[in-house]
Amino acid sequence: MRKSFFVIIVMGIITQTQAQDYKISFAAMGDTNVLSSVRVENLTRGNSVIINSGDTLHLKSSLGIKPLETEDYRIQLYPNPITDQSILTFVSTEEGNAQISVVDMAGKTIYHTQKALSTGKHNFRISGIESGTYFVNIASKNYTRSIQIVSQSQNRGKVEIEAISSIEDNSEKWFKSTESIVEMVYNNGDLLLLEATAGSYKAILTDIPAGSKTITFNFSACYDFDGNNYPTVVIGNQTWMAENLKTSHFSDGAEITQVQGDSEWSNMSYTDQAYCYYDNSITNGNTFGALYTWAAAMKGAQSSDMNPSNVQGACPCGWHMPSDEEWIELEMYLGMSHEEAYALGWRGSNEGDKLKTAFGWYNDGNGTNTSGFSALPGGSRKNGLFDGLTKTTIFWSSTEYFNITHLAFNRSLSYLYSQVGWFSAAHYYGYPKNFGLSVRCLKD
Repeated sequence: MRKSFFVIIVMGIITQTQAQDYKISFAAMGDTNVLSSVRVENLTRGNSVIINSGDTLHLKSSLGIKPLETEDYRIQLYPNPITDQSILTFVSTEEGNAQISVVDMAGKTIYHTQKALSTGKHNFRISGIESGTYFVNIASKNYTRSIQIVSQSQNRGKVEIEAISSIEDNSEKWFKSTESIVEMVYNNGDLLLLEATAGSYKAILTDIPAGSKTITFNFSACYDFDGNNYPTVVIGNQTWMAENLKTSHFSDGAEITQVQGDSEWSNMSYTDQAYCYYDNSITNGNTFGALYTWAAAMKGAQSSDMNPSNVQGACPCGWHMPSDEEWIELEMYLGMSHEEAYALGWRGSNEGDKLKTAFGWYNDGNGTNTSGFSALPGGSRKNGLFDGLTKTTIFWSSTEYFNITHLAFNRSLSYLYSQVGWFSAAHYYGYPKNFGLSVRCLKD
């Protein structure tokens, strides 16, 4: 009897320890203090939600039963519970595509569709949901809606969500909303990637919440002459662009020469300023950024190994090319020892994984992206030939290789390695300046 009582107590303690119940709110600071929305991705579990300004993220170890009534006029479901079908009514506060999904209590998506919606109220018929408890989620670029649904159906059918009517309305009444709580499955130790928007500003950070709190994003303006707005991420004492540079102009409006032909590229000198997109594809350019010669990345400036480099180069105003010393600062913050950081070849342990995205790398060579740096495998252009898309990415620094003026230092990431490469595993003398490599900029 006493043994059974002890087991019950222990099980109760374990249950309380494992049952997370954290509420996370969000705020903005820096170049703006008006937050629009936050996309929260659980990198450990693979689930994600969108949080609107003023809403609260509720992290729970499981999505438990809650009252079916909702005070949020923006989404309603009737009848609920359902036996056969139900009418879903919700408000879209913007025009554009919306993702509509049905998720079970384990966080598994059992149905997903995309709809083009106008601003206003929309009615959908839901049917075919077998017995159980679920969440219906609607997510657009700048809003999310979520409601619990309980099915008492005795039949196992095919889930369908069918549009039946809509009322187009662009009036201000749709934007007069109350705060809501968005739930997300979370266990202690899960890594969250948070991507926030505030108008044209974007900021990224990672976090492992261990309790309720407010997460504040520090927004930095980062836009180039072409009008591209880049997300930013704070790593240690540095603020990096969280995407690769893709501008076709310097910040003063001067055009950078685009070179497409293989032979034309391979015949360039080490001082030629040029850029291209991988396979000359603008789609690749939008995803992976542009590939620049060193002279273009530097805009003809002299080599610098200072921290900061003080070389704006092709970077937006207020940003600069990172020197070799600034790359080393990043690497040591992520865990490299001094000896590793100043070694050659593939250095460190898992610092490369911390820089790589958790998707998109060849043969499961993904990273963890715990830094939020979000490096994608954009490849390079060597001797005029494109190489390594989905497998590698290489970044220029502002630093020449020890007075060998046609070579410059760089950093490499590969699907094969968890470390960071200084040059590459088999090439210890930097890369020729007429190679096409990626550029990440640092805030001044």
